[in-house]
Amino acid sequence: MQDCAHGGPQFHVATTGDDRNPGTQAAPWRTIQKAMDGATAGSTVHIAAGTYAERLSVNVSGTPDSCITFQPRGFSVPAGGCGGYTGVACGGDQVIVDLAPFGNPVTDGVPFLSIAGRSHVRIQGLTFQDFTTVGPMQYGVKISGVASNVEMLRNRLLRMRNIGAHDGNNALLTFWILHPATSVTIFGNELGEVVSSYGEALTAAADDVLIENNWIHDTDGIAIDLGTGVGSHATSDATVRGNLVEWAGRRRDGSWWYGTQPAAIYADGAIHSIIEGNTVRDGGYAFGVDAELGIGWPSHGIVIRSNLAHRNYAGIKVGTWYSDSNGAPVFDVQVINNTLSQCEYGLVVRPYVSSTVAWTNNIVSGATGAFVNTGGWAVGTVDHNLYFGGGVGPDAHPVTLDPQFVNEASGDFRLGAGSPAIDAGDPSTSTAEAGLLDLAGNPRVVGGRIDLGAFEY
Repeated sequence: MQDCAHGGPQFHVATTGDDRNPGTQAAPWRTIQKAMDGATAGSTVHIAAGTYAERLSVNVSGTPDSCITFQPRGFSVPAGGCGGYTGVACGGDQVIVDLAPFGNPVTDGVPFLSIAGRSHVRIQGLTFQDFTTVGPMQYGVKISGVASNVEMLRNRLLRMRNIGAHDGNNALLTFWILHPATSVTIFGNELGEVVSSYGEALTAAADDVLIENNWIHDTDGIAIDLGTGVGSHATSDATVRGNLVEWAGRRRDGSWWYGTQPAAIYADGAIHSIIEGNTVRDGGYAFGVDAELGIGWPSHGIVIRSNLAHRNYAGIKVGTWYSDSNGAPVFDVQVINNTLSQCEYGLVVRPYVSSTVAWTNNIVSGATGAFVNTGGWAVGTVDHNLYFGGGVGPDAHPVTLDPQFVNEASGDFRLGAGSPAIDAGDPSTSTAEAGLLDLAGNPRVVGGRIDLGAFEY
């Protein structure tokens, strides 16, 4: 994240009082939008507690050493963090941006937060709620144009929905980052109760995007999508790390929103990107690497490592779903050191360039089908995985014993003493492949040889 300078102009927003001259310390602005029009480089805009009925457009930029921050009055981050899935409220006033007054439903495609061609901007600690739309290409948050060094930190987006039929003619693009925007950080946010129809909860179609420590829950489809945007520009150099995704595509009563099982975290038109340290539970496919054939959306250079999938329809799927024979757009994928527990299906193979895909050091426990390759496609490298229940994959060195998690019933998937997964990984695995840290943030290799799964003993 960028280093925002402190000590610059301190501007204020309040629901009462006169509009202010941004060059003075007089009475506060009355709307957030006026602050977004008048703030200057290095300034912090403090927003007083209240409910603001506004759609916002950031029309100012900071500088590399003096970004502009918009935040609640008294905003603070306690030791140990806040927001996202921490369960800890950030300090400061409660600021709500209420979108209900803009129509039930909104049909004009205007985002409720637009950051177009603006840079060195930070927005943190705000709650956006109750945005109802219908029709195609309805935007929520949209970061676009030649924007860079934009940060959305510890915000909440609640009850966002497109109420149109799920027929391809309605989509809420809830949170979109579009090329040529670059260097965007999405950290510690909550996105909940999202009904996007043919959209997604959070989509990156740009370069150098960090999506970290967010909590996405109760959404009808894809939660995080590394996709392709305008001009078929593939997402590049993205990192999806430490996020918690729950109930993506599946309602809490166990039913599916549209009768299919979407991927919660999905690389579909992404290159040179890392998906690591995430937890996905109670959804469809936890992780997927795909390519929509015929429209120039390849996926390659993808690393999926040290993730946890629990109680999903399936754990990890690699290969295109749009052809039963042509996997050319999917290649150079590593699926390494993940833990899959109580998923109906574990590792799922679809068509891809087999010689460039590797499945190593994973744990698949409690699956009906641990390794699924119904088409009999060539699989690439599959070795040093643990399968406990549901069959085995074509490994030369499979482990077929109980992984002995510390307490699977309570969600503790660390390895217990004596686990057969300890020091059972491919001895040639390096931290360059598996990463420096495991899912708990501990050193990835202890004792000279890597363990299996997302946690190092």
